[in-house]
Amino acid sequence: MTRVFVEMTIELSDFVTWKWANKDYDVPLKFNLSNSIAKLVLHNPQMSFENRGWVYKANLQLEFSTASDYFIRCLRSKGDLSLKAAEIIYDCYKQVTNKFETLLLTVGGVGILAQEGPNSFQDIFKTRGTSPRENLISWWIEGSTSKEKFNPKILKDRRKIRNPLFKRERSITTLGWRKMQIALSNSDFPSVEIMELLRIKSRLQWGGLKIATIEAAVFAENLLRTYSVDVMKKRGISGKRIKELKDDLNFNTLLNVVLPLSVSEGKAKIIQTHIVKVNVLRKIRNDLVHGEITETDIDDKAVIEAIDSTIKLVELTRSNRVSSRK
Repeated sequence: MTRVFVEMTIELSDFVTWKWANKDYDVPLKFNLSNSIAKLVLHNPQMSFENRGWVYKANLQLEFSTASDYFIRCLRSKGDLSLKAAEIIYDCYKQVTNKFETLLLTVGGVGILAQEGPNSFQDIFKTRGTSPRENLISWWIEGSTSKEKFNPKILKDRRKIRNPLFKRERSITTLGWRKMQIALSNSDFPSVEIMELLRIKSRLQWGGLKIATIEAAVFAENLLRTYSVDVMKKRGISGKRIKELKDDLNFNTLLNVVLPLSVSEGKAKIIQTHIVKVNVLRKIRNDLVHGEITETDIDDKAVIEAIDSTIKLVELTRSNRVSSRK
């Protein structure tokens, strides 16, 4: 087996660095991936407007410590075999961008992302007419004195990509960057449910108010429904009876009756504030669906508070399930 390195420039979800010095951009984030080790180094935007810099590109280096001869052949290929290497590289890229975005929205303290999720396979490897690609991908074997270009055989995608307009600030401090590395080292990532709520919250603050409001309400209702069914099963209620009760288990009942009754009196008092805020979200959703209000009538602050409260309910329902198993 041979140690192989792959290097490329990638686009990131747009965010703002806050009071970073030039040397701060040289500090990489290190990711332990399923098949490689990745290092991510931000491009220095060289901006000084109130110590801000809009970051949207980074250098990504992948280290394959046990690369096979077949993988090296794929990297060197100019034909269909190159697609195999491209798929491996793209999988690593997706792992990095998904983890990076998760960390930005949690320990990084960034609340708004203009672009969410990784770019498509086509976008990562596409060529731009007859000109060299801006994000040329290079690779080399450990000990080599030169790098080789990786040019996979990818069909051109003629779709035009629209860049989002920048409407609000999205900043990360150097402290947030260090916290992201600590979380990476400890494999400390939020649950899928919390991550999805953070994504919805980010979309809401970026401008998709109506859709994000409905998504948040549907998510909260489904969360409570799953939790309530689990609680009823643990208390000996049969599947048949639960099915009969299905029509009665609406959002209002799940939130205001089943949830408080499923926890201790002390916890019920603690979560009452969160229940009130999610109730506001429920009513906004109902008014939207029935045409009683429009998007311009939505109180975005109330929706954001409701999403934060739903996150608290996610944590509560999980801890309640764990304690019931003991």
